[in-house]
Amino acid sequence: MTTLHPEVAAIVSFLHARFPSKLYTHELDQNFVTPSMYIPPAISFSGVDTVSTYQKSYTLNLKLFHKDQQLAVQAAESLHDAVQRARMQLPLVDQHGAITGNYVRISRIDVRPGDGATAVMIFAWTSRYYYNRPEFISLQSVIMKGGLK
Repeated sequence: MTTLHPEVAAIVSFLHARFPSKLYTHELDQNFVTPSMYIPPAISFSGVDTVSTYQKSYTLNLKLFHKDQQLAVQAAESLHDAVQRARMQLPLVDQHGAITGNYVRISRIDVRPGDGATAVMIFAWTSRYYYNRPEFISLQSVIMKGGLK
């Protein structure tokens, strides 16, 4: 499987624990199985935040496949409710799936019927990242010679 963005991995891990299914990160083949989830890359928009950080707003359009559209929408609504019950805070996981102790806070989830036997879950969240800062040698002491004018 492709390495996922850490926050996307947190969402997928949370959903997959409640909706065991085949995960797809690339184009679906003709013989894909159901139930399944298609995880596309997240869409991001950047902006300024503070003097030390910048923010990125993300949107993930995750697609659920099931036997028919009604089952897909029911599964998506059930997953939406599970995220709501978790107060929209999902634990981040490392590359092995272990919980790190940090969280991603989801700001919005939309559930929409898709084409055919699908439902689309749209997740939105904003994250902060620190700017790269050059390292400087800190001053240990300052010695002044002479007087003040």
